[in-house]
Amino acid sequence: MATLADLMRDHDTDPAGTAVELRALAASGVTVDETPRLGWLINHVIGEKFDRWDEALALLRPICTESAPSGAWRQLGVAASLAGDVLTAWDAEARLGNAQAGIAIRLSILERKVENLHPLQGALALRQCLALIDPAAAVSPITAMLAASLNNVVSALMNHEAADVSEPALSEALTKGAELSRKLWGSAGTWVNQERADYLVAMVSNQVGAFAAARDAANAALQVIEANGTEDIDRAFILLELARAERGLGFEAAYSAAKDRALAIAAGFTETWLVEWFATRSAMA
Repeated sequence: MATLADLMRDHDTDPAGTAVELRALAASGVTVDETPRLGWLINHVIGEKFDRWDEALALLRPICTESAPSGAWRQLGVAASLAGDVLTAWDAEARLGNAQAGIAIRLSILERKVENLHPLQGALALRQCLALIDPAAAVSPITAMLAASLNNVVSALMNHEAADVSEPALSEALTKGAELSRKLWGSAGTWVNQERADYLVAMVSNQVGAFAAARDAANAALQVIEANGTEDIDRAFILLELARAERGLGFEAAYSAAKDRALAIAAGFTETWLVEWFATRSAMA
């Protein structure tokens, strides 16, 4: 039987095979600490990819025991909501035991729906979520859930093929969503979460034409890496955003310097997906 780590690695290349293995893994059980990841994968593959939310809910019920972490209960709440089982969704929200639990479930649902929405619909839904989040709430496991979901929703909206950032509603939702994700990761995340949150702000700011904010965020991300460790892949992509911001501000020499540093790091990339991803982002800088 495949392990959870195997399925997390391979689910996008073989969704049908992953679905079969997930059914077996859910039946045999995983450790309590693994239940949030298993729940996420069940929702992502069986719910999202195959639109079988009733089955996803049925698989999640047995793993959401009294001792299951809050992340597992959030996944149960998502599956129940999308399967139309309102009472189970309410119960899952109550089990999270946090005033922000409902919005954590709602944002997780939006993560799974946003790519199929028109960007302005997605922006409206995101703005409604943003209005309900209390950034001053005490740090809890919900804080990281909110930060991660905001990151994913903003990224999906920003990269949507129909996204038009000249629309004020979309540019405002992207900007505020990225900034709030950064604030929440600042309270509940690791230094890697923090530098990637700065990177998201830099990307969004560049896309909406706020080049000074993009430069500040990119430099902040680079400083976090410098102070904490080595993250060369992230550094290369952040440098591309710095270059893009410098060009937007009219500083061609600074643009060339940042772009050259990024290209020098990327010269060492060997994995095909990474080389192609970098080439795509480089073409935008």
